[in-house]
Amino acid sequence: MRQTDKRVKKINDHRTLRKAERRAKSMRVSKPKIGVLEVGMVVRLEIQYSDGVGSKVRPALVLGVDGDQVQVRAFTSSVQSAGPAGVTVEPSDANGLTRRCYIRSNSITVSANSILEILGRLPLEILLERSSSAAF
Repeated sequence: MRQTDKRVKKINDHRTLRKAERRAKSMRVSKPKIGVLEVGMVVRLEIQYSDGVGSKVRPALVLGVDGDQVQVRAFTSSVQSAGPAGVTVEPSDANGLTRRCYIRSNSITVSANSILEILGRLPLEILLERSSSAAF
């Protein structure tokens, strides 16, 4: 393949990627109202990386709501990333998860504006069962 052909392919790949990103953004569910958020809800939100450069969309468990600030624990699909006190959550229709996840042991506070949608909620039994553990 010639150099110019490679550049054209790269430009077309970039355009295709941007179109897909715009299409996905337009299909997002409208953001939930702050008053709707409750402890135990599973939400999808945009979490900033710790170095402040970039972000990742992932599910999280709502631990508390204080005005525009929401305290959450992010989910991860990696046992190692969950930490020693990570809690396993199996997917179900009630929680809206599509695969086995682990609740990270550290909580973070995010703006309610970073919440993209409400996926579901964890059953009260799980929250009560886990509340005595170090993870909650």
